[in-house]
Amino acid sequence: MRVQNMRQQIARQQMTLREKALREKASNQRANPKTQPAAPVCSDNSQGSSQRSRQSNSRYDRHWIAKLVTILVTLCFMGFSKAQLTVVVTPGTLFGVFGTTTVSASTFINDGTTGLFDTSTLAIVGVPPTPVINNSLLTLSDDATDDTPTIIGDFENNGTVRLDINTGTHESDLLTIDGNVTAPLVIYLNNLDPANSDIMNIPLIRVTGDANSASLSDGTTTYIAAGVTYQLRLIADTWTLVPRIGPPAPIPANHFLSLLLLIGLMILVSRRTQQQRQRQRPR
Repeated sequence: MRVQNMRQQIARQQMTLREKALREKASNQRANPKTQPAAPVCSDNSQGSSQRSRQSNSRYDRHWIAKLVTILVTLCFMGFSKAQLTVVVTPGTLFGVFGTTTVSASTFINDGTTGLFDTSTLAIVGVPPTPVINNSLLTLSDDATDDTPTIIGDFENNGTVRLDINTGTHESDLLTIDGNVTAPLVIYLNNLDPANSDIMNIPLIRVTGDANSASLSDGTTTYIAAGVTYQLRLIADTWTLVPRIGPPAPIPANHFLSLLLLIGLMILVSRRTQQQRQRQRPR
């Protein structure tokens, strides 16, 4: 018992001494705040410097990552451009354009039916730009002569362009090609009033660049409606139906000879009739 009591007493004394030392240390630090140990300060400065270094490295890494992404995007775009993306309207498919339609491709091939209606615009954007290739039917026909669409870019026509016209009111759909026509145009005319015809020009297709050549769907440049013959001609920059109007046909020479013979015969008959009447008079 005595030994345990002594041990407990010694432990209490040690704890009292430690608490006293801690209180004195805290009191000294409050009285003299500048006399704190320098080691922690050095540690804080080291940590701050390390943190600033890490932030600088992070900004440096982000800068080069951004540059790398830019380079990769540029290379991908160049590779995409060289790949020359092709948009194809397959046979039996109708591709209708009613507003402004921009196709991001280097080639647009129409193997089906592409319809351009109202005041629509078909723009092909590619690197480099290549023409709209019509291998089938490009139609504006909807039983009304109010369509005025535009193709922005060159136009290569291996098929047919179908338009509504009205020869009675000299009206027609009007297609504008803002570029060159790189192949001959073939035009099919859907006449909404074939029984009537007005002797006025009917514009069909306007071309801002090289107009190339054009013909109607029967392979000629002549169109007849209601007894009026039209000729397909390029006037300024527009393929136009022009009515063929000329002077009256000359009378053949043999008609003059027949007329002279008829007049001579009439004179001869008249003289013989007079002679007979004179003989029949009483003397």
